[in-house]
Amino acid sequence: MRLAAAPLPLRLHLRLPLRLRLPLCALLLAACGSSHSHADPYAGEPVEAEQVRGARGGGADVSQQGEAWVIEGRMQISVGELTPTLVALNEHIKGRGEVTKQEVKGSGAYGSASLTLRVRPEALPELLAWLRARGDVEHELVSREEVSRQLLAQEVTLKNAQTTLARLKVFIDKDALKVDEVLRVEGEMQRLREQIDQIERARELLRGRVGLATLHVGLSERARRLPRAPEAKFYIAGRPTAALTGPGAPEVGWGVSLFNPNAPARFHVDFDQLPQSKRTFLTLASSSYSEFFGDGERSFLNPHVGFKLGYASDAGHNFVFGGGLGVELLRFKYAFVNLRAEGLGLVGDEGLRWVTLGALDLAVVY
Repeated sequence: MRLAAAPLPLRLHLRLPLRLRLPLCALLLAACGSSHSHADPYAGEPVEAEQVRGARGGGADVSQQGEAWVIEGRMQISVGELTPTLVALNEHIKGRGEVTKQEVKGSGAYGSASLTLRVRPEALPELLAWLRARGDVEHELVSREEVSRQLLAQEVTLKNAQTTLARLKVFIDKDALKVDEVLRVEGEMQRLREQIDQIERARELLRGRVGLATLHVGLSERARRLPRAPEAKFYIAGRPTAALTGPGAPEVGWGVSLFNPNAPARFHVDFDQLPQSKRTFLTLASSSYSEFFGDGERSFLNPHVGFKLGYASDAGHNFVFGGGLGVELLRFKYAFVNLRAEGLGLVGDEGLRWVTLGALDLAVVY
């Protein structure tokens, strides 16, 4: 039936401007839809929130009483070995979710990986505990957002847009509008279709985030401690000692020294014991090498000259001072042999006395 043969009220309505004509036509179409349901399957009032009882197409229930949560997390972990950890992670997540993104950069001690995991929400605590056990957690953050109201609002908006689009389609199919009016109505219908597509995409995306928790994981391989050549802390030397205190035969004793590992003669601590005279020496010594004879850098025959200060005990207590000459006969990476002669003065209750010491240091590195 064409609108030209419509009753008088409708013909009067069509003479009105388009901005008033569309609302009146919508009311008339709604009234017609109450008696002829096949003409307008979407007739009736816009969809209200209480009419949406669930989320169709998967995901959690989105009724007014239900709750829907979006769970997202980030972790940064330092692991011992990257490749075995990635293999174990892909095996562990099977049956619990999926790896949607995996990027590996570098190799060896500087390798790193970035992954995005989608897992069932109930499986997330177990996955987090498994990841913590793989290495050192540098950063961890898990957040939850309740989105049931947002899903509900999307559903209501979608239903209302679909209802309005269906009514406009019925209205334009009556073939009673001018060309410019038809173009305006079709423009409005196109806007509604785009709005419906946009809402449906956003709804499906949000439902996917509700159905599976998202976890962004960064893995970095700890730098391995590379083996290096050992370095000497100090040289420890044991030696036989000969002491001359008078015109008689020299007295034989023993001693122990600690030497500077970089240049043994430049600093050393000496302990000497002479059992016959019951004398004990504890001294600090420093010597210098000659630049004319290699400055102590050669592996053999490094001459040096220096001084020493310290303490000596026999029948009493004595202050010790003196100097000496020496030569490193051999110096290896882990040992050296040093020959030295020293003249020491002892100042105590008996006045000033002189002692000449000769020693052969046999040192090994520590």
